[in-house]
Amino acid sequence: MLRFTCTYQEVGVVRHHRFSIRGLLAAAAFAAILFIVPAGASAAKCSLVANKRAEDAPAIKPPVTLSLESQSDPVINFGEDRGVKVNYLTIKVSPRLPDNIRSKNLELNSLLPMKRIGADNLESTRLKFPRFIPPRILSHGERISFGICIDAADGDPGTYTGQVELNGPLGLSPLQLTQTAQLKAKVFGLFGIFFVIALSLAGIFVWRKVGKETSATGGKKLGAQVAVVAISLGAAGYAMWKVYNESPSWGADWFSSLAALVATGFAAGGIGTGVSALAGLITGKETKAPEAKENPAPAKPPG
Repeated sequence: MLRFTCTYQEVGVVRHHRFSIRGLLAAAAFAAILFIVPAGASAAKCSLVANKRAEDAPAIKPPVTLSLESQSDPVINFGEDRGVKVNYLTIKVSPRLPDNIRSKNLELNSLLPMKRIGADNLESTRLKFPRFIPPRILSHGERISFGICIDAADGDPGTYTGQVELNGPLGLSPLQLTQTAQLKAKVFGLFGIFFVIALSLAGIFVWRKVGKETSATGGKKLGAQVAVVAISLGAAGYAMWKVYNESPSWGADWFSSLAALVATGFAAGGIGTGVSALAGLITGKETKAPEAKENPAPAKPPG
């Protein structure tokens, strides 16, 4: 009986621990499905490392050539993201590959990681080595498809380029292409600060002016000034956002990018008119032209 009791307790402990571990694993798997898998589903397919030697195959006769089906080299725009993105490519084969050539006989090479290009004053930096979705032979040997996986984790903003080569057995003409990746700086907080300042100024306007302007004429002047400032700020904000949104590598050179952004905002917002109205709202004074002084009448001679 003692042996049975000890055995039962021991088995119970083991079962209890197994249940706990299974519960933790189930919870972790559920979290991965919700958060991890959707974000990196494409990255999970990038199983082929660069420069992995392909299996040997007989020479191809007659020789075949490869060409990119699209007219231009591939480009990936990351925007503010810093994860993994995949560029899917289709290659034309002429004439078609013989039946004895398989996907395992093709290899993808990248001799150097992608490097940031641009102005000479930019710091030299590179992304990680690309990985690939393994090539597949399609359309009875007339097409080859594969994917280039670019990991932009911790990448600085800018434009990056690198060479990728598709190669294979003797008789297959290698295909070289230039992959480009464009990363944009994260400036959502910058625009947030811009609008917080605008709202703060609006609060100052209300605090200084609403309680003072009781007449109809004063209310109209106040409304006109507020409208001028609001339109100026809105136009400036829209112009700045448009410049940022249309530049896929904005922020590579922070000083130049910010200077261009601010100059665009000033020009679009009619900054002279906006500042004049703003000054009038804050100080409560209107800028008036100096009044001309009347010439005094000449003094009459005595007598």
